[in-house]
Amino acid sequence: MLKQLEAKEQTKEKLEQLLTKEARSRALRDHHAYRAPRPCGMTVHPGFGCTNSCLYCYVADMTAKKPSSEGAWPIVNRLSGTEMAYALASNPHFLPGVMGTFVAMGAVCDPLHEKLVGKTLEYLEAFNRFLGSPTQLSTKMRVGSELAEELAERSPRLSPLVTIITLKHASKLEPRAPPPTERLETISSFRRAGLRPMLFLRPIIPGLTDGEVDEVLSAARKAGAVGVVVGALRASEQIIGRLRKAGVQTDEIERRLGRRRLGKGLVSVSSGDLKREALRLARRRGLIPFASACCANAYTSGVPCTGLCWLRGFCTKCPNKCWTKLPKVDEEEVRQAVRRLLKLEPTSIQISKDEILIRLPRKVGKAEARIARVVMEVSARRLVRLQQP
Repeated sequence: MLKQLEAKEQTKEKLEQLLTKEARSRALRDHHAYRAPRPCGMTVHPGFGCTNSCLYCYVADMTAKKPSSEGAWPIVNRLSGTEMAYALASNPHFLPGVMGTFVAMGAVCDPLHEKLVGKTLEYLEAFNRFLGSPTQLSTKMRVGSELAEELAERSPRLSPLVTIITLKHASKLEPRAPPPTERLETISSFRRAGLRPMLFLRPIIPGLTDGEVDEVLSAARKAGAVGVVVGALRASEQIIGRLRKAGVQTDEIERRLGRRRLGKGLVSVSSGDLKREALRLARRRGLIPFASACCANAYTSGVPCTGLCWLRGFCTKCPNKCWTKLPKVDEEEVRQAVRRLLKLEPTSIQISKDEILIRLPRKVGKAEARIARVVMEVSARRLVRLQQP
């Protein structure tokens, strides 16, 4: 733990020397320098907004305030690659290194959109050079051999996810996205470039796309996909409204939502049975099944998942076998990490295979406790419990 914290400071100092005072200030004001990671890791945004107009996607709701020109989407992030690396290295939740925090791109944009691909390549090169973080991106774009090879060169351990949820209803659900046939070519291009592309089968839409899961899996396997990440639909009033307007029957979605009320926020549609069936079919098709994106990223880099999915019920027993790759952790390094992160001496420390229990002599702030827990869980790849008076 202590070595990783020291490496983080060294990385930050190295990047500081490469940036002007103005550039450092700009990076530190950016939200990448302070917000907490998501379950898939630290989401990095090379841009904001998307032109694919997928009816089931939440990005359209997040970007409801449109720029002055429709053609302005997506908006390119103004931070340079070095500035973004510095922002991440400065983030108190973040640890660099292959055994550090995972990075994921594609949450609020398509990172391989023609307007964003240059910025994405810049970020990938900077992350590979300065951070060494396992990095993942998701896309619906058509990627040819030349771009795939450049991506692999900039980020040799890149984990690419290619979203295809339907072959039959794509023109209705994804009106401005490249057709599934072109995305299958993207999978093939990534595979030829030496990467391990995964099918991103998210969301499975109950009553519509759940009936063609096996067909999608088969097509992706033939194209060269190594595995598949499955996921449920997250619904809102706006998403259900768009689906209905397009003539999609939403009865099954609403049945699975039950009494949960929809608003502007997102609600996950109960789809455990559909995901389990998709994972079963994936195994039959020779694809490695993943219930979460972070597991695919972990598999690609050959390290334990930072989401601790094998402890939190998301593990699909993939070939990575995270629990066999855990780092050794001793009491003294945990003690030193607590001193550094919380500025206090722990009362006691208990370390087991799956968990670290740290008793503290006094209460600490929620933000401090969260940061310490997140950092130590990533470093130790164990659940961390802070017991306070």
